[in-house]
Amino acid sequence: MSRVLLLACIGMLVACGSSGELPGSGGEAQPSAPGPLVIQLGPSSANTLDDLTVTVVQQATDPDGDLVGIRTTWWVDGVIRVGLTDQLVVSANDTSRGELWEVRASAIDSLGQIGPETGAQVTIQNSPPSMPVLRVIPEDPVAELHPLHCIIEEPATDPDGDEITYTFSWSVGGDLYPDSNPEVWVGPKETDYPGDTVPPEDTLPEQNWLCAARAWDADLRGPEAVAAVTIGTMPVVPDFSLPDINPSSATFGQPVSPRDYLQRASGWYFGHST
Repeated sequence: MSRVLLLACIGMLVACGSSGELPGSGGEAQPSAPGPLVIQLGPSSANTLDDLTVTVVQQATDPDGDLVGIRTTWWVDGVIRVGLTDQLVVSANDTSRGELWEVRASAIDSLGQIGPETGAQVTIQNSPPSMPVLRVIPEDPVAELHPLHCIIEEPATDPDGDEITYTFSWSVGGDLYPDSNPEVWVGPKETDYPGDTVPPEDTLPEQNWLCAARAWDADLRGPEAVAAVTIGTMPVVPDFSLPDINPSSATFGQPVSPRDYLQRASGWYFGHST
């Protein structure tokens, strides 16, 4: 046998070992990467008030049984969002209306082996305005004397920065105002916004009035705000009369009383001499 052939045989014995098996051709099993995940990204109709959350619907399988976590990357309109890697929740503060958000997720095992990517995406929708704070003035109205003005003490806000408009409605004693017979009503009238005022002619003593208002952006309306007020009665006018001693008065020589001038301006002079 030549020296070259002898050295080749010795090399094969060293590489194969005593059994003659090549490394990796049998014996110990090699580690395997995890399989794919099944995920959801929600909420499905997310707006700029919602956090985005990844939910694992079906966990990945791993032949070695050593899953340790999930690797995620986040993409906005096709561009990776740096700083959100491995996050399962994205704050609503990071999103804007109209953006297309995508999350790509993979299972990872204890050896750092990463499974195939699974993706889910959602488009950020319009957010409705918030609820305003209302108040009806005056707070102690008198029937047929004071108009009821529903004012916005704290305006609504819109998370998307949209322009806001308001709509107003009224009810009295639980019934819509004006009702199905609008000819019996004078109002509603406009002070700051259409329909925000009830004229005094439409009020009666001890009625319970409710003002309701909503804020609207271009597409959505916000939650309804309400404010209530109860109608009072005219203050009691003293019941007395005095003779009219003014020769120029149309009632000269007649007894007159403040009650003769309800809801009208009048002036009274009381004098005494000895």
